[in-house]
Amino acid sequence: MQIWYYHSPGQGRIGPLSVEELQQHYRERRMALDTLVWREGMREWQPADRLIDELGLIGIKPDAGAPPPLPQGQPLSIVEVEDDRFVRNDAKSGTPWPNAPQQAAPAKSGMSGCLIAAIAIGVVGFVLMAILAAIALPAYKDYVDRAKKAQQAATDAAANRAPTIGPPEPQSAYGAQQLAEDDARVRALLAEGMGASTLQQGQCPQEFEFESAMVRRPELSGRFELTLFSADPYRCAYAVRFGPQGSEWANATAMYVAQGERGDISVSCRSNTTNPMLKPPGCN
Repeated sequence: MQIWYYHSPGQGRIGPLSVEELQQHYRERRMALDTLVWREGMREWQPADRLIDELGLIGIKPDAGAPPPLPQGQPLSIVEVEDDRFVRNDAKSGTPWPNAPQQAAPAKSGMSGCLIAAIAIGVVGFVLMAILAAIALPAYKDYVDRAKKAQQAATDAAANRAPTIGPPEPQSAYGAQQLAEDDARVRALLAEGMGASTLQQGQCPQEFEFESAMVRRPELSGRFELTLFSADPYRCAYAVRFGPQGSEWANATAMYVAQGERGDISVSCRSNTTNPMLKPPGCN
């Protein structure tokens, strides 16, 4: 159901009213066809005669015995206004009228709040920049001075260093003595690994277990690589390569077989090399 309002010069805005109530007011001559009416959805107040079909006023005759409403042009003494969108002032009387835009408020003189805030932020930022510059510049200068002193000290040290005469000292070479020492280390390492708890289940020690043993006992460490070749219960074969990489001793290889139970481990060695110098001692 649509709700209607109309403007009475003597009473101001009348409503809310249904269509039937508004028709009754029209019949009682409390409003006329030139009375301004409004409902929700209308952009502005309109005379009733423009909406006569929507209001259903066709065929309704006002009561001739009732006094007519005041003309719309008469001065208004009191106007009740609840919505500023429908108010304006009459040019002659100064009384409010419906359906008129409000006059714009005069512009305030002086600076706006946004401008003042921008100026304040700029001042604070400039002060912070000055403080940071005052802190950073001495520190940067000190860093540059220390860097120059360090560079000069390195230059002086290089100039005063005694020149190296002759070839560099040779590194210890790998030979027959080192091969014999590593052969003894491999045998001790296999006996150590075979006697570990893993052998109680008939399993052969893995490479990482020998690495752990060499960490615990550095005297077992040497220049050799040990790889599990075959594994049988209580009989484990390992391929061992001796010597540093890239040297002739890198061809010194042998097969070591460790067998037995914990507390009774025997280690044998076999080498197929044709160069007796590359065969570990005690290997067949």
